Amino acid sequence: MTTVLLLSLAATAVFALSSVLKHRSAGTMPEITGTGLIRVRRFVQAMVSHPLWLGGLVCDAGGIILQVLALREGAISVVQPMLTLALVFSLVLNAWFLKQRPSGREVLLALALVGGLVLFLWASGAAAPKGPEAKGARNPAIFVGVGTTMLVLVCVTVARRVGPRRKAALLGTAVAALYACTAALIKTCTRIVEHGIPELLLSWQLYTLIIAGGLALVLNQMAFQAGPLSSSLPVIASLDPLFSLIIGGAVYGERLHSEPKDLLLEGIGLAVLLASVFALSRLSARHQQDDAVADGPAEGPADERPVLT
Repeated sequence: MTTVLLLSLAATAVFALSSVLKHRSAGTMPEITGTGLIRVRRFVQAMVSHPLWLGGLVCDAGGIILQVLALREGAISVVQPMLTLALVFSLVLNAWFLKQRPSGREVLLALALVGGLVLFLWASGAAAPKGPEAKGARNPAIFVGVGTTMLVLVCVTVARRVGPRRKAALLGTAVAALYACTAALIKTCTRIVEHGIPELLLSWQLYTLIIAGGLALVLNQMAFQAGPLSSSLPVIASLDPLFSLIIGGAVYGERLHSEPKDLLLEGIGLAVLLASVFALSRLSARHQQDDAVADGPAEGPADERPVLT
């Protein structure tokens, strides 16, 4: 368990740096013109040619490697909630970049996040199954896959018809669902590769992981540009661990302590964790948005930036 926690913590730190770089790139990307597929193509071109976004992508690669190692041995119900600590690391990194001390409220929220996480992990005693069960149950996985696909399609479709804030929140919901699914697929792939690389290359899980991961990257950047970061980042940060807990229990049969006292403490810890994640990410997003508007080109605040439709 110690190894899993350390690997998760290291992945969290690297992902935090990636998040800071990507948020800054979202505020300085050029205006995207055109319609339909042309606009999508131009958006992707602008994204992949931005140095800050590329730096974030390199950090993502390192973070994913660490996350893979953590998920190989640990439960999704442990690793994904641990990744919420990226907000605490981001708070420190932003303070360092901007040479500003975090506010008292941010410090209290960071402490609450850590406290809620520790309480949940201690009370839940989450354990990952071993042997064949570690690949996940087939039927629940199908239901989760279909449900995620429908959720993403609904969110993207509805996002085309609402204002910037709701658009960002809806796209953030889709991103959170995809992040949770990619974590599950990573865990399954680490078990498949034990039978050899050819087995992995012939598995549908690997290619589903690549597609879901790529789609999550694009939708993540679209969510950041669709409206204020304070509308998308809190949704992604809080729903990702929640979706992951559901998948961990439904697909992988991850066991949590179920005594009444444990369930009460798990509920309190999870509630504190998610509430502090939502509040802290909202504050963090507002700071980064204000900084991007102050330092970026004159395309206006996030509420007025052109978005994909």
